[in-house]
Amino acid sequence: MAAFMGSAVSAAGGAMAITGAQFAAAQLVGSAIAGAVSGAVIGAATGYAATGTLRGALEGARDGATTGALSGAVSGYYGSNWSGQRVAAESVAGGVSSELTGGDFKDGFKNSFLISTSKYAHYNRNYFNEHPRNLEAANAKEYSSMAGIKKLNHTMGPGASDNMKMIKANGWFSSSEAIFSANGNPVLNVVNAASFNYVSPGGIIGNVGHFITDMVPYYVLGNASNDPTNPLERLTGCRVYCSL
Repeated sequence: MAAFMGSAVSAAGGAMAITGAQFAAAQLVGSAIAGAVSGAVIGAATGYAATGTLRGALEGARDGATTGALSGAVSGYYGSNWSGQRVAAESVAGGVSSELTGGDFKDGFKNSFLISTSKYAHYNRNYFNEHPRNLEAANAKEYSSMAGIKKLNHTMGPGASDNMKMIKANGWFSSSEAIFSANGNPVLNVVNAASFNYVSPGGIIGNVGHFITDMVPYYVLGNASNDPTNPLERLTGCRVYCSL
């Protein structure tokens, strides 16, 4: 009886593993198809706008579908995770896409590598951030409060207007951030969370560097790859349901 039960459990586990693998494969294929469709639509519109001909639209759709399928497959496989492996995969996909659409593999690889590396650096910036567990710890470590427009992007959405932003310089260039709610709890939601600064704001050089390395990537990419805000909301510091 025990042997029978063991066999049954093993069989069930194997079936679940197969089902999980099949689901992952289906998800990957679905992402590739979605990428191909959106790429084809954008490519067709771009091709027609550039040439004014049906042939240009069809060629644009073909190239867009190829690029979109490869990009979608990589995105579907890695999801919201950004690693060195993903950078490599996206770089290769960019090279292959360029080769398949009449370009040069090296150019496609290089361009994709630069874009993917920038995203990797941005989405993993909080690996360096030191966020105190509470206000008392932040004050003990001499974090400074930031008010007004300086905390705008950490007060989006209902109940967030009283969030507190604190910052502390790390050495010469960078700085850590800490965001607390009105009751002193750390704010961890992706919309208003703290974000490590590669260049600490302050002075002409610091403010320019901070804008280029920290603010522009945030405006374009958000706090994380699953950030639900759009660029306009991030630029204005106001979500669609906030009070104007």
